Amino acid sequence: MIRKTLVNLLIVFILSSCGSKTSNTLVGTWKLVSYGESANLTHPVPEVDTSITFNEDGSVNGNVGCNSFGGKYKLSGEKIVFSELFSTEMACEELLMTQESFVLTLFEGETTFIYEESNGTLVILSADEKRAIALQK
Repeated sequence: MIRKTLVNLLIVFILSSCGSKTSNTLVGTWKLVSYGESANLTHPVPEVDTSITFNEDGSVNGNVGCNSFGGKYKLSGEKIVFSELFSTEMACEELLMTQESFVLTLFEGETTFIYEESNGTLVILSADEKRAIALQK
């Protein structure tokens, strides 16, 4: 009886640890390393500081080309739902604006994320999985 109780407690502990590891993995500042159609990702514009920060309080902010952005995110399993996104509205070079527009459009609604622990890469996929970005800390 005691052994069965200990096993059940261990299972509950392991399952609860898995859930928090996923959200803890996401928290932090990530650099954009590629973006585009899932089958044909491209590198970001060189020498441009691109970063996305996922905060513990459910807020997200960053700069992925030209303008600063912010908003909220909520995790549900391997899904991220972005909401209340806002951005500054400066005009920049066309290449920067294209990169920025791609990333921010990807954040509209629900996305899927995959953390590739082997190389420390976070991949965020559109709902239809046709568009993606890859990030690294």
